[in-house]
Amino acid sequence: MDSNFSNLNTDKLENVVADTTPQLGGNLDVNGNYVVTTSNADLQVAPNGTGKFVIRGDTNSAKIVLNCEANSHGVTIASPPHSAGATYELELPDADGSDGQALVTDGSGKLSFASAGGISTGKAIAMAIVFG
Repeated sequence: MDSNFSNLNTDKLENVVADTTPQLGGNLDVNGNYVVTTSNADLQVAPNGTGKFVIRGDTNSAKIVLNCEANSHGVTIASPPHSAGATYELELPDADGSDGQALVTDGSGKLSFASAGGISTGKAIAMAIVFG
């Protein structure tokens, strides 16, 4: 018998599946593996009360990558760098807007869709570069 397991108490859990309220005693390192679901189930994270799902930056800005189905490329959403000192909250709109609308903020973090004023994105970018 492995000496690491010789001192286990008999009242300890032998099968992690049997524990309906498991708690970590430290950080969980997935060691290059993934947290997965079976049978097309959703992976759900549910902070209690006013808790938040926080993605920490550690040594760089936090990022979320939304990959394609082949996981060969994706779109990344990143937080501003530490040097920006940015702390704010954005609230998504409760509808998806209409064709030609742009996502705008009310200056307090609440986002909504509004008419883009007939200027295409390409023209708006070009105007911003030329006119600053």
